[in-house]
Amino acid sequence: MSYKKLAVLLLCIPLENAISAERISIEVSVVHFCPFICIDKTVSGFTVEIVDEIFKWHNIDVAFQEMPWARGVKESLKGGIAGMLAPSKGEAEGLVFPSLPIGMQKNCFFKKSTNPWQYKSADDLANVQTIVFTNWSHESDLMSFMAKKGKVYDQHFTSINYSGDYYPRAINMIMKDRANAFWADPSTLSNYLDKTPATQALNLVNAGCISASFVYLGISPKTELPMEAMYVEGITRLRESGRLDEILKKYKVTDWSTESEIHFQ
Repeated sequence: MSYKKLAVLLLCIPLENAISAERISIEVSVVHFCPFICIDKTVSGFTVEIVDEIFKWHNIDVAFQEMPWARGVKESLKGGIAGMLAPSKGEAEGLVFPSLPIGMQKNCFFKKSTNPWQYKSADDLANVQTIVFTNWSHESDLMSFMAKKGKVYDQHFTSINYSGDYYPRAINMIMKDRANAFWADPSTLSNYLDKTPATQALNLVNAGCISASFVYLGISPKTELPMEAMYVEGITRLRESGRLDEILKKYKVTDWSTESEIHFQ
């Protein structure tokens, strides 16, 4: 059965009963960003579990393919894959974003508890050393801001590739007083600390967040499946039944439905 014929079938049947006559598979790209997406043998990540469960209700198997972020965006836009996890609206323009998000990502700064520095506005970054990941979402914003202040971005921000050694490198620099703070999403940092016993004695605290953005199942505009409707109906059902909380609890994440985005100013 083609995707087009299946789309017509599913749109003509109430979503709760929209099970295809034959099982099909689609591909969704992922990158490691645990607990959102965990590329290992033990857990898959809460966004992966949510999507997998929702589409299984419709007799659709989702194959989660690890690939570089830029490639995931490109393949989704051209229809090579059905979509990707889990971009904010500004990170993958051109994709279809459902009305309900699948999580919230926060751009925050962490420091040693003995450091009195706090982030309240961009002005607080002008006279400190901060560690961020290469090509993070606020790089261009802060380059412009620092230039207006007569300062050079690279003299105040140390960029590290976001990979498996980002957190150990950043934390080591903070502990050696080579920087005042480092970028982290609170849930991903907590996940790292929980899995790294040697870090448990560290007293790191959140010094403030520059932004917070909802993230989504980014859907290819080329797909002929009613994925947006399936997802919205599915996550609503998960939330109302309490199943969403069960999934999130496993990853020590709370429901984002009562949270608000924070926009950089």
